[in-house]
Amino acid sequence: MAAYLTANRRSSLTGPQTPLRGDQMAKTNPLTFLQQVRSETAKVTWPNRREVGVSTVMVLVLTTLTAVFFFLVDFIIRSGLGFVLGMVG
Repeated sequence: MAAYLTANRRSSLTGPQTPLRGDQMAKTNPLTFLQQVRSETAKVTWPNRREVGVSTVMVLVLTTLTAVFFFLVDFIIRSGLGFVLGMVG
């Protein structure tokens, strides 16, 4: 940990680092990569069944409300435009 902090302090003192190019990127062993992915995945707080259900219902309700809103707006504009064009023509 101390080495990390020292390196971090040193890099912040020297200014911004240049990004690594494609040929300079660190090569990681596939097994090490998978272990790191598993470790990071374990840190994620996954939603429980109830939270997923509530979120799904919320999405469905809001999608339905949005569809109804745009249907009504479309209907009003179409009716108004038909009325105006009917008066002119």
